[in-house]
Amino acid sequence: MTTKEAVARALPVQDARIYPRGGLDVLSRAEVARLRDASSGGMHELLRRCALAVLTSGSASDDPRAARDL
Repeated sequence: MTTKEAVARALPVQDARIYPRGGLDVLSRAEVARLRDASSGGMHELLRRCALAVLTSGSASDDPRAARDL
């Protein structure tokens, strides 16, 4: 048995989707401001990716240029 097979057997992959409930589905202005303030620590990239995910949810593409047309 290869290492890859052993890992696959020991750690089965689960298919799951996680969605926020209630107040967690939208960031408040204060939360966005905190993320922007922390941009020097790498949070800017996280905020950009989260915003892109929100803008393209339900879309077949995650192209940021396509998000402008939504």
